[in-house]
Amino acid sequence: MDYINYVKQSPMSMSGMGGPVGALNFHSGSSNVWYGVRGVTYAGIKNPQSGFSNRLDYITIQTTGNATSLGGSGTTRVAPAGLSGNGRGLYAGGREAPSNNQLTQIRYMTLISQSSTNVFGQLTTATRHSGGCSDGLRGIYMGGHSGSGMIDYITIASTGNAQDFGDLNGGGNGGAAGNNAVRGVYQSFYNDLQYVTIQSTGNASDFGDYTAGGNRDDNCAATGDEAHDRIVFGPGEGPSASQKRMDYITVSTTGNATEFGNLSFQSIKRGGLSDGSRGMWVGSSTPGYGDRIDYITLANTGNGTDFGNLSEGRSNPGCASGS
Repeated sequence: MDYINYVKQSPMSMSGMGGPVGALNFHSGSSNVWYGVRGVTYAGIKNPQSGFSNRLDYITIQTTGNATSLGGSGTTRVAPAGLSGNGRGLYAGGREAPSNNQLTQIRYMTLISQSSTNVFGQLTTATRHSGGCSDGLRGIYMGGHSGSGMIDYITIASTGNAQDFGDLNGGGNGGAAGNNAVRGVYQSFYNDLQYVTIQSTGNASDFGDYTAGGNRDDNCAATGDEAHDRIVFGPGEGPSASQKRMDYITVSTTGNATEFGNLSFQSIKRGGLSDGSRGMWVGSSTPGYGDRIDYITLANTGNGTDFGNLSEGRSNPGCASGS
């Protein structure tokens, strides 16, 4: 049975926010919004492993505390890719239960006010574990377990099917994506970094390498304002050290990633989101940590800090944030 709870949302000054973020951000001084004060997580695999979820949870990013459930919505699925723009969250692809088929469906919601998702359209290719990024107007989905190296784009303010943007170099597999106001950067299963210019079309270009090791079946948190221009990528599967380590890049340049710090717990197959100031890591498939939420201050390198817990332990949720 679906159910809806609520929490009181604390006020927050927008003047302290940075620019672009992992899946979603708010850019001060611009009408294009790709993150915000509320983070919403969608679906995933229940942890302990007890089936797929269609649960929606939300958090107020500048507070600390447990997430609040908005109930269930849409297809029960794992590993949808989240992005946002102008207050909308969009969740694409994934793997559904009980068929285990990969999906093309894109679902959306108004993050600050809605408690359910609606059908937006379809991707060009069925996939899961893809990466999503946005400049607030155009959303980009890249890679995933389709194996095709696909890059699709959508116009966030409308509804309709995604269009072909171009291709990644060497395929996609699982990965993560983040952005600033101009570029989207994809980090693949194979630890290479590739980038696109969001308001263009064409194939991705080489950015550099991810240096921490371990594949990245997850999302990322990031910021890309003029001051920091930063994406922070979270841990992936691999040695236990790489299940905590975060790395970052400077988006407007090219080059290899640099160590940022460590999460407070071992975490793989989590979701990521941000409000431009804080980056959030949500959920995990690591036993005992499925409901954990960690946060970082994106402008400063350092370790993660405990934020609270999800309403239900999950790995591979789709994540978005908006105001």
